[in-house]
Amino acid sequence: MRDSLGKLPERVATVFMIREMDEVESKEICYMLSISDSNLWVMLHRARMALRECLAMNWFENPVARGRRPRQRQTWPRGVSAGVTPPATTSMPA
Repeated sequence: MRDSLGKLPERVATVFMIREMDEVESKEICYMLSISDSNLWVMLHRARMALRECLAMNWFENPVARGRRPRQRQTWPRGVSAGVTPPATTSMPA
């Protein structure tokens, strides 16, 4: 999470951390940083979207980033689904 926060613009990361981690009320944040309520919500939205994307790419979709080896996918011949035995092939006399 800290790596993802570090990729955000400094002010956006600060607003996100104050609001979500320090649990400071919105009005107080606006007063402290001299920003409007609308600006605060835009910054929080941008932070959440950027963090969601960063976590999705680096955590949920990338098992190597989590210290795990990627799982091998079972591949089946085209047109054959898992659990169904493909029909036996018969060789015809030449």
